[in-house]
Amino acid sequence: MRRICLLLILMLSALPLTATHAQVYVSDELEVAKRSGPSNQHRILRFVSSGTQLEVLDTSGDWTQVRDPQGRDGWIQTENLMNNPSAREQLEEANQRVEAAEEERDEMAARMDEAREEAEALASRVEELEAERDRLEARLEDASEGLELADEHQRLQGTIADLQEEIRDLEADKAALTRQTQRDWFLAGAGVLLGGLILGLILPRIRWKRRRGWGDTL
Repeated sequence: MRRICLLLILMLSALPLTATHAQVYVSDELEVAKRSGPSNQHRILRFVSSGTQLEVLDTSGDWTQVRDPQGRDGWIQTENLMNNPSAREQLEEANQRVEAAEEERDEMAARMDEAREEAEALASRVEELEAERDRLEARLEDASEGLELADEHQRLQGTIADLQEEIRDLEADKAALTRQTQRDWFLAGAGVLLGGLILGLILPRIRWKRRRGWGDTL
Protein backbone atom coordinates (compact mmCIF):
# COMPACT_ATOMS: atom_id res chain seq x y z
CA MET A 1 0.00 0.00 0.00
CA ARG A 2 2.83 2.42 0.85
CA ARG A 3 4.55 1.67 -2.47
CA ILE A 4 1.34 2.47 -4.36
CA CYS A 5 0.93 5.78 -2.50
CA LEU A 6 4.59 6.66 -3.16
CA LEU A 7 4.20 5.94 -6.88
CA LEU A 8 1.09 8.16 -7.03
CA ILE A 9 2.97 11.01 -5.34
CA LEU A 10 5.89 10.68 -7.74
CA MET A 11 3.57 10.57 -10.76
CA LEU A 12 1.81 13.74 -9.62
CA SER A 13 5.13 15.46 -8.98
CA ALA A 14 6.35 14.54 -12.47
CA LEU A 15 3.43 16.12 -14.38
CA PRO A 16 4.67 18.47 -17.15
CA LEU A 17 4.85 22.17 -16.32
CA THR A 18 3.05 23.52 -19.40
CA ALA A 19 0.27 25.73 -18.01
CA THR A 20 1.25 29.36 -17.47
CA HIS A 21 0.44 31.08 -14.16
CA ALA A 22 0.51 27.66 -12.45
CA GLN A 23 2.21 27.39 -9.07
CA VAL A 24 5.39 25.31 -8.84
CA TYR A 25 8.04 24.77 -6.18
CA VAL A 26 11.82 24.48 -6.22
CA SER A 27 12.83 20.84 -5.71
CA ASP A 28 14.71 19.35 -2.76
CA GLU A 29 18.05 20.67 -4.06
CA LEU A 30 19.41 23.24 -1.61
CA GLU A 31 19.55 26.02 -4.26
CA VAL A 32 19.03 26.26 -8.01
CA ALA A 33 20.20 28.95 -10.41
CA LYS A 34 17.73 31.36 -12.00
CA ARG A 35 19.12 32.68 -15.29
CA SER A 36 18.33 35.53 -17.62
CA GLY A 37 17.43 33.14 -20.47
CA PRO A 38 16.59 29.49 -21.25
CA SER A 39 20.15 28.07 -21.36
CA ASN A 40 23.22 27.55 -19.22
CA GLN A 41 24.99 30.19 -21.30
CA HIS A 42 22.73 32.94 -19.97
CA ARG A 43 23.99 34.72 -16.89
CA ILE A 44 22.84 33.71 -13.42
CA LEU A 45 20.53 36.28 -11.90
CA ARG A 46 20.31 34.72 -8.45
CA PHE A 47 19.97 31.41 -6.63
CA VAL A 48 16.55 30.23 -5.42
CA SER A 49 16.21 28.18 -2.24
CA SER A 50 14.45 24.81 -1.98
CA GLY A 51 10.71 25.03 -1.33
CA THR A 52 10.28 28.51 -2.88
CA GLN A 53 6.90 28.92 -4.58
CA LEU A 54 7.11 30.30 -8.13
CA GLU A 55 4.62 31.34 -10.82
CA VAL A 56 5.03 29.76 -14.27
CA LEU A 57 5.16 32.33 -17.09
CA ASP A 58 6.40 30.35 -20.09
CA THR A 59 8.36 27.26 -21.16
CA SER A 60 11.12 26.73 -23.71
CA GLY A 61 12.59 23.27 -24.20
CA ASP A 62 13.96 22.05 -20.88
CA TRP A 63 13.55 25.47 -19.27
CA THR A 64 10.66 27.22 -17.52
CA GLN A 65 10.25 30.97 -17.11
CA VAL A 66 9.08 31.76 -13.59
CA ARG A 67 8.33 34.70 -11.31
CA ASP A 68 9.26 34.66 -7.63
CA PRO A 69 7.18 36.13 -4.76
CA GLN A 70 9.10 39.42 -5.13
CA GLY A 71 7.96 39.76 -8.76
CA ARG A 72 11.38 38.96 -10.31
CA ASP A 73 11.38 36.90 -13.51
CA GLY A 74 13.95 34.38 -14.67
CA TRP A 75 14.53 30.94 -16.19
CA ILE A 76 15.08 27.69 -14.28
CA GLN A 77 15.65 24.19 -15.65
CA THR A 78 12.31 22.37 -15.54
CA GLU A 79 13.86 19.29 -13.91
CA ASN A 80 14.51 21.42 -10.81
CA LEU A 81 10.82 22.28 -10.43
CA MET A 82 7.88 20.23 -9.18
CA ASN A 83 4.14 20.71 -8.84
CA ASN A 84 3.98 20.09 -5.09
CA PRO A 85 5.91 21.47 -2.10
CA SER A 86 9.20 19.71 -1.41
CA ALA A 87 9.28 16.61 0.74
CA ARG A 88 11.14 18.60 3.38
CA GLU A 89 8.34 21.17 3.53
CA GLN A 90 5.69 18.45 3.63
CA LEU A 91 7.56 16.68 6.43
CA GLU A 92 7.72 19.85 8.53
CA GLU A 93 4.01 20.45 7.97
CA ALA A 94 3.21 16.84 8.88
CA ASN A 95 5.30 17.12 12.05
CA GLN A 96 3.41 20.25 13.04
CA ARG A 97 0.11 18.47 12.48
CA VAL A 98 1.20 15.51 14.59
CA GLU A 99 2.39 17.80 17.40
CA ALA A 100 -0.91 19.70 17.31
CA ALA A 101 -2.86 16.43 17.39
CA GLU A 102 -0.79 15.17 20.32
CA GLU A 103 -1.36 18.41 22.24
CA GLU A 104 -5.09 18.14 21.55
CA ARG A 105 -5.02 14.52 22.69
CA ASP A 106 -3.32 15.52 25.96
CA GLU A 107 -5.88 18.27 26.53
CA MET A 108 -8.71 15.82 25.91
CA ALA A 109 -7.10 13.30 28.25
CA ALA A 110 -7.07 15.95 30.98
CA ARG A 111 -10.70 16.78 30.21
CA MET A 112 -11.53 13.07 30.39
CA ASP A 113 -9.93 12.86 33.84
CA GLU A 114 -12.02 15.81 34.99
CA ALA A 115 -15.14 14.27 33.45
CA ARG A 116 -14.39 10.96 35.15
CA GLU A 117 -14.06 12.67 38.53
CA GLU A 118 -17.30 14.54 37.91
CA ALA A 119 -19.04 11.30 36.93
CA GLU A 120 -17.81 9.64 40.13
CA ALA A 121 -19.11 12.58 42.16
CA LEU A 122 -22.48 12.29 40.42
CA ALA A 123 -22.60 8.56 41.12
CA SER A 124 -21.86 9.22 44.79
CA ARG A 125 -24.61 11.83 44.90
CA VAL A 126 -27.06 9.39 43.32
CA GLU A 127 -26.23 6.80 45.98
CA GLU A 128 -26.84 9.37 48.73
CA LEU A 129 -30.18 10.36 47.23
CA GLU A 130 -31.24 6.76 46.85
CA ALA A 131 -30.38 6.10 50.51
CA GLU A 132 -32.39 9.18 51.53
CA ARG A 133 -35.30 8.00 49.42
CA ASP A 134 -35.25 4.56 51.05
CA ARG A 135 -35.18 6.16 54.51
CA LEU A 136 -38.12 8.40 53.66
CA GLU A 137 -40.09 5.51 52.20
CA ALA A 138 -39.56 3.57 55.43
CA ARG A 139 -40.82 6.53 57.45
CA LEU A 140 -43.75 6.83 55.07
CA GLU A 141 -44.76 3.25 55.73
CA ASP A 142 -44.65 3.92 59.48
CA ALA A 143 -46.58 7.14 59.05
CA SER A 144 -49.37 5.47 57.09
CA GLU A 145 -50.25 3.37 60.16
CA GLY A 146 -51.70 6.36 62.05
CA LEU A 147 -54.07 9.10 60.96
CA GLU A 148 -52.26 11.53 63.25
CA LEU A 149 -49.28 11.38 60.84
CA ALA A 150 -51.32 12.23 57.73
CA ASP A 151 -49.61 15.59 57.27
CA GLU A 152 -46.16 14.06 57.46
CA HIS A 153 -47.30 11.36 55.06
CA GLN A 154 -48.20 13.98 52.45
CA ARG A 155 -44.97 15.90 52.99
CA LEU A 156 -42.85 12.78 52.64
CA GLN A 157 -44.64 11.85 49.42
CA GLY A 158 -43.70 15.21 47.90
CA THR A 159 -40.09 14.90 49.11
CA ILE A 160 -39.75 11.43 47.60
CA ALA A 161 -41.11 12.67 44.26
CA ASP A 162 -38.56 15.52 44.25
CA LEU A 163 -35.70 13.14 45.05
CA GLN A 164 -36.70 10.74 42.30
CA GLU A 165 -36.77 13.58 39.76
CA GLU A 166 -33.32 14.76 40.88
CA ILE A 167 -31.96 11.22 40.54
CA ARG A 168 -33.29 11.00 36.98
CA ASP A 169 -31.67 14.33 36.07
CA LEU A 170 -28.31 13.27 37.53
CA GLU A 171 -28.37 9.96 35.69
CA ALA A 172 -29.16 11.78 32.40
CA ASP A 173 -26.24 14.19 32.98
CA LYS A 174 -23.94 11.28 33.72
CA ALA A 175 -24.93 9.48 30.49
CA ALA A 176 -24.44 12.65 28.39
CA LEU A 177 -21.02 13.26 29.96
CA THR A 178 -19.92 9.71 29.17
CA ARG A 179 -20.95 10.05 25.50
CA GLN A 180 -19.09 13.38 25.14
CA THR A 181 -15.93 11.92 26.70
CA GLN A 182 -15.95 8.94 24.35
CA ARG A 183 -16.45 11.19 21.29
CA ASP A 184 -13.58 13.54 22.29
CA TRP A 185 -11.24 10.60 22.83
CA PHE A 186 -12.13 9.18 19.41
CA LEU A 187 -11.43 12.52 17.66
CA ALA A 188 -8.06 12.90 19.39
CA GLY A 189 -7.02 9.38 18.42
CA ALA A 190 -8.10 9.99 14.81
CA GLY A 191 -5.99 13.17 14.65
CA VAL A 192 -2.84 11.37 15.83
CA LEU A 193 -3.51 8.46 13.46
CA LEU A 194 -3.92 10.86 10.50
CA GLY A 195 -0.68 12.64 11.35
CA GLY A 196 1.15 9.31 11.56
CA LEU A 197 -0.28 8.25 8.21
CA ILE A 198 0.96 11.50 6.58
CA LEU A 199 4.45 10.90 7.99
CA GLY A 200 4.32 7.32 6.72
CA LEU A 201 3.68 8.62 3.19
CA ILE A 202 6.33 11.37 3.23
CA LEU A 203 9.32 9.71 4.95
CA PRO A 204 9.68 6.89 2.35
CA ARG A 205 9.70 9.56 -0.36
CA ILE A 206 12.56 11.46 1.30
CA ARG A 207 14.63 8.28 1.70
CA TRP A 208 13.92 7.34 -1.94
CA LYS A 209 15.01 10.78 -3.19
CA ARG A 210 18.21 10.59 -1.13
CA ARG A 211 19.08 7.16 -2.52
CA ARG A 212 18.46 8.47 -6.03
CA GLY A 213 20.74 11.43 -5.33
CA TRP A 214 23.54 9.16 -4.11
CA GLY A 215 23.08 6.98 -7.17
CA ASP A 216 23.41 9.99 -9.49
CA THR A 217 26.55 11.11 -7.66
CA LEU A 218 28.13 7.69 -8.08
